[in-house]
Amino acid sequence: MGLQMDLLFEWKHKIIKVRTLKRVPQFEDNKIIYVEKENVINIPLWMARILNEHKLVEILDEESFDFAKLDKILWKEKSNLNLQPLEDDFYIKIKEYINLLSKKIKEYPTTQSIEKKQKTETFLDDLLAYRLYKILRIVEAKNKRILMKSLTNEEKILYNNIMSYFEDWKSQILPEDK
Repeated sequence: MGLQMDLLFEWKHKIIKVRTLKRVPQFEDNKIIYVEKENVINIPLWMARILNEHKLVEILDEESFDFAKLDKILWKEKSNLNLQPLEDDFYIKIKEYINLLSKKIKEYPTTQSIEKKQKTETFLDDLLAYRLYKILRIVEAKNKRILMKSLTNEEKILYNNIMSYFEDWKSQILPEDK
């Protein structure tokens, strides 16, 4: 759990580009300075989100999920024996997207937002099933290093936990002199 929290912390503190929509205070060199409207600045994601909610900035770096891209990811995963590379923060992004849809549905439920959320969750369930199967294949593989290159950070945590449990289990059932 600690490693997962570290990944989330790192992701929320990554620096992204925003465009100021109004005059925005910023802390720099132990002073508060003001960035004028229509400037592009780099700030941590968590700060960008807060300022965006208050309509002070527009986030430039964040991409929204489009279902054509998600379908392509799933199709590639289904049609290949090996894990397909994903962005390291893919799962965090998709979780954030689903949380955003849930929030929108609570505030103003529409058929479109409910369908988007259901479709995204179905996509994620399918993708996880394919990727978990392939991760389990890596556990038994001889040449693990090459296969592990396509794991996301979250999948590396899962893989390491599975390997640890597998090695512990194996040591309990195999003779000690093996």
